Amino acid sequence: MAEKLTGARLFARTLQAYGVTHVFFMDAVLRRALAEMEDFNITRVLGHSEKAVAYMADGYARVSASPACAWRSRSARPIWPPVCRIPGSGAVRSSR
Repeated sequence: MAEKLTGARLFARTLQAYGVTHVFFMDAVLRRALAEMEDFNITRVLGHSEKAVAYMADGYARVSASPACAWRSRSARPIWPPVCRIPGSGAVRSSR
């Protein structure tokens, strides 16, 4: 029997297809999608503030040269533009 495809599962699968391995988030946002990400080996990192979440995603993307995404709490104003850092060919890799 085919797996049931929900919006949360599709979202997690799409992130995996784009190479996202880490998602940085505030609590109470996209809970079903975050649960589905566990099946796709996407590491979920809880942040204390929106600013910290955005900095963590940006820093991770710069150091790893891979995409990273950040989400905010829905109770506050949205982070605009939304943070999904995808480093290009000129990304700095400080570890090498």
